[in-house]
Amino acid sequence: MLAIASGGCAFLVGIEERSEAVATANDAAILPDAEVDSGAPPDDGRCGVGEVRCNGECVNLETSSTNCGSCGHDCLGAPCSRAECEPEQLTAAAYGQIAVVDDTEVFYRASPDEVAVAPLIARNKKTGVERTVTQIGRWHSTLIDGPDIVILENGPVPRLRFVHRTTGAEKILHSDATAAPFVDLALAGDDIYWTTRGDVRHIKRDGTGFQILKVVPKGALKIAIGATEVFYSVADEANVYAIPRAGGEAVVRATGTGTVNSITVVADKIFFSSGTNMNVFENGTSTSQFLKLNIVHSTALADNVIYLYDVRFGQAQGSRIVRYDTTTRTEKEIVTFVRDGRLAIDATHVYFSNYIGALFRVAR
Repeated sequence: MLAIASGGCAFLVGIEERSEAVATANDAAILPDAEVDSGAPPDDGRCGVGEVRCNGECVNLETSSTNCGSCGHDCLGAPCSRAECEPEQLTAAAYGQIAVVDDTEVFYRASPDEVAVAPLIARNKKTGVERTVTQIGRWHSTLIDGPDIVILENGPVPRLRFVHRTTGAEKILHSDATAAPFVDLALAGDDIYWTTRGDVRHIKRDGTGFQILKVVPKGALKIAIGATEVFYSVADEANVYAIPRAGGEAVVRATGTGTVNSITVVADKIFFSSGTNMNVFENGTSTSQFLKLNIVHSTALADNVIYLYDVRFGQAQGSRIVRYDTTTRTEKEIVTFVRDGRLAIDATHVYFSNYIGALFRVAR
């Protein structure tokens, strides 16, 4: 099960400027048996200018659809351009509020935020057939949980509910018309945790045990769950805070270099984007790695790899999606020159939508 934390068409604009870190990551991604040759024709066993050897074959990593950007990176049928797989547009009406992806369907909201309530659409990933699951409010955070989608909605009334992915049957766990806007959601067994612009909250899966774990006057933002602690960030602060999962005093667990916009727990490590850096807290110490980040608006984790939607608000094609390997601590840009939006992933693709209305996918 993939836990999901959730661009226009003009992708080929200008010439991409890649950082040294990205170039290093791409080089490291080439398989160990790859040879880099140049200046000799391929027919004497060496590769031509601009080509490398991948599994005994000379390829151009800028254009090879099966070795796009690095040996073995398959675009799954899509073209490769500038060492990136070209995204496939699935629909023209997603408006940035992508929800989740399961084995069969991708779920998205079909109206902009100006519309208070809109259909939650399920689109079959193979056939393109669409159906309406339920109605959904604005600014939501969502996760797959067995046959259900867990939905945290900010408006028109802040509420937390389970919706069956097939039947649309729902169970409302908590609704609070007077609460500060709901923000982010995390699950751990029978426990559900979420942040609001005023506090950190908890409730049991059966709707019992509701409690406010911590009042946060400045507003709580991102949330993640560790083995014994709940981690959260606060508006305009560089700290990652921790509370015991059963409740108690909050402490500063890690500190970065700017506002913390994402938190991901991988084994016993905390990875968090702070300012322009990806930070990792391990063995009691925070360290930073420079990724030239802007604002991480959405993340997803699979196979110890974090996918980050790094957005640049106000620039029509200034955002990107980055693949960050937590084992090797290297990055690779999956898509560049895209619009602001959010993402979700399955076993093969990254799905992303933008705020003017379009849903895309690109090979992971």
